[in-house]
Amino acid sequence: MSPAAKDIDSYLAALPVEHRAALQKVRETIKAAAPDAAESISYGIPTFKYKGQPLIYFGGAKNHCALYGSLGSVIAAHKKELQPYVTSKGTIRFSPEKPIPAGLVKRLVKAQMKDIEAGAGAYRKFSRKDTNSAQETDAPTTPELAALLIERVFDAPRELVWRAWTDPEHVKHWWGPKGFTSPACEVDLRVGGTYLWAMRSPEGWDIWSTGVYREIVPLTRIACTKSFADENGNIVPASHYGIAAALLVEMLATVTFEDLGTKTKLTLRREGMSDGEMSEMDEEGWNESFDKLAGSLKHGR
Repeated sequence: MSPAAKDIDSYLAALPVEHRAALQKVRETIKAAAPDAAESISYGIPTFKYKGQPLIYFGGAKNHCALYGSLGSVIAAHKKELQPYVTSKGTIRFSPEKPIPAGLVKRLVKAQMKDIEAGAGAYRKFSRKDTNSAQETDAPTTPELAALLIERVFDAPRELVWRAWTDPEHVKHWWGPKGFTSPACEVDLRVGGTYLWAMRSPEGWDIWSTGVYREIVPLTRIACTKSFADENGNIVPASHYGIAAALLVEMLATVTFEDLGTKTKLTLRREGMSDGEMSEMDEEGWNESFDKLAGSLKHGR
């Protein structure tokens, strides 16, 4: 595994020549469009921040380069211009041989800047009475706690979906967004037991997560905590992975499994994620993981 880059120069230096050249042009274009934006590394990839908020991310994978971020409204507004590229809610993928034109990158960045200036995605404060678990965060100010809710119906019986979620060998087939793999997974499935899951990015850096099972109703419900961790299972702050967004060190996840005969409705609820950028990217990551889970279930695993 390659270590996570400490700055954008070292990140680009580790990429193939074609990727490096394409992304260096993207970097220069973003700088020109947003001269007041600050460069950093977040999520292990290059990031520009504007007025204290993530403006745009960029990175390279094995077969493509991409722009990332809270880009839903920006992508929708430039839908026609982006037709040649693969897009999703917060991602624009392009090949290093056919990069996005500088003029279009500038327009995307300028539009994102306007959203930030208008307050889109800004973190809102919350009253401490709204939560009893907000004692420790990675941010100097306390964010509003956002609850992520995702419902999916899988074309597989409940027993198989449950096993895919609780058996380490099954989990490794689907855990992580598109392009990620899962090199390691440990599960002690009992109340008070812990888990330790790893996902590996296309660039080769690992992100570990751990938690404690608080409730287990076989085939029906799992409730557990969720935290970033190191490879030994020690809880670490998000900043350990270069993530500067505000979120709780310990979050809560609840998963329910509803029997629909030959199908299963799975409902995921996550609490403790900050509002805005992190919530949107977290939702996209989970949906991509669930897409992989659906494919894995078709093969009975």
